[in-house]
Amino acid sequence: MLRTERYYGEVSRSFQLPVDLDEAASNARYDNGVLTLTLAKKQKISGQRLTIE
Repeated sequence: MLRTERYYGEVSRSFQLPVDLDEAASNARYDNGVLTLTLAKKQKISGQRLTIE
């Protein structure tokens, strides 16, 4: 075990996520004391093509 923590009472942590996350495709699950985050990046649009007449 590399690190162990023991707390009494309420514990909270916070961290900032990048702004380029796709919130609809991301999810969080808390199961049996383990928080699992699945974070999806937003697809970058590589530019639009214009038809030249």
